[in-house]
Amino acid sequence: MQPGAELEEDGAARERSRVPLGGASLERVNAMTAMREVWPEPASEPRALDAGGPRQAEEELRRSEYLYRTVASNIPNGAVALFDRDLRYMVVDGGGVLAAAGVDKEGLVGKSIPELLPAETWKSFAPLCHSALAGRPAKTEVQALGRTFSIHILPIPAGDGAVSMGMVMALDITELKSAEERVRRVNESLERRVVERTAQLEGAYRHLQALSAHLHSVREKEQARIAREIHDELGQALTGLKFELSSLAQRLRGRPGGLAKRAADLTALVDQTIQDVRRISSELRPALLDDLGLVAALEWHTREFAKRVRIQCKFEALGQPPDVDPDLRIALFRICQEALTNVVRHARAAAVRVVLDARGDRIVLEVRDDGIGISPAHAGGGSLGLLGMRERARAFGGKLEIESVSGGGTLVRAEIPLRK
Repeated sequence: MQPGAELEEDGAARERSRVPLGGASLERVNAMTAMREVWPEPASEPRALDAGGPRQAEEELRRSEYLYRTVASNIPNGAVALFDRDLRYMVVDGGGVLAAAGVDKEGLVGKSIPELLPAETWKSFAPLCHSALAGRPAKTEVQALGRTFSIHILPIPAGDGAVSMGMVMALDITELKSAEERVRRVNESLERRVVERTAQLEGAYRHLQALSAHLHSVREKEQARIAREIHDELGQALTGLKFELSSLAQRLRGRPGGLAKRAADLTALVDQTIQDVRRISSELRPALLDDLGLVAALEWHTREFAKRVRIQCKFEALGQPPDVDPDLRIALFRICQEALTNVVRHARAAAVRVVLDARGDRIVLEVRDDGIGISPAHAGGGSLGLLGMRERARAFGGKLEIESVSGGGTLVRAEIPLRK
């Protein structure tokens, strides 16, 4: 080849590098080259610029642009754009969103972003574009044309690693936002209903507590009345009958037929009946509780319990329990009474220890046995006896705990604040 021919061919090649390739401007070629750097070809495929000339490079660029537009055009409810460092659009696609906005995607190429956006929108959008061109991705949400868009702005590096352009990806999230708003309203409605229903249930529970306390009070008053009548009326009648039988036994002494012995046996039976009446009257409403206080009543009850059921029962009052009001006295007495009844029915115990302890602003009653213990299911169960003890404690703002203890046995513990 002649030297002149080489110069002519080189000049022609340089001339071809300045003309459009297949209708694609040099600006778009540069953009597509950058796109190839973002989404490179698989390593197994030969690169055109390495193996062929300008025609093969043109074909590869066309293929890359086709693939890019295929991807960008089929993003559901989305649009993609590339912009250069002068903030001018280089490539724009996303027909669905752009068409809905009444924008011609071809008409945007080469236009400046600040010129196309309203001033207020650009004011919030500009820092994001500059951030991307500085190599920092950014995202935001934009309201436009009655729609909501999620905007992601990414830096696009060139071959040397420097950021040569930015990419804007916009997704129409209007329906998602509407769904989120509907879910939010439903959640708020449900929360309001839960709050209202909780308030109703709390109110109903307070009413039930008040009703339970009232019923306990009415029952205690009725039991106190019955106890007095039994003690006064029936006790006096039986005492009179005992005196008459004693007198009759004296007059029948020495008579044949064993009449005196029969009279004496009847006197003993009446005497036992008097003792039973006193016991029943005391269980209905122990006079000691009103006359001498809670400690004396518990001490008497545990002593009578040990005599009656043949279970060792020890009572201990720690410190100096304060003088509590009558309603709290009877509540603690009934809790102890029910706990000891459960020991007899279920515990198979040989010994019980009852402790009354005033701890600061609280009074604590503990009943502990050495029996077979209690399962968690039964401890938290809904038997009437356990429910009654818990309600008595709750009525005074206290709590009642029932649990098995190490070494065997069951502990019933009532803790009630003292009212000032």
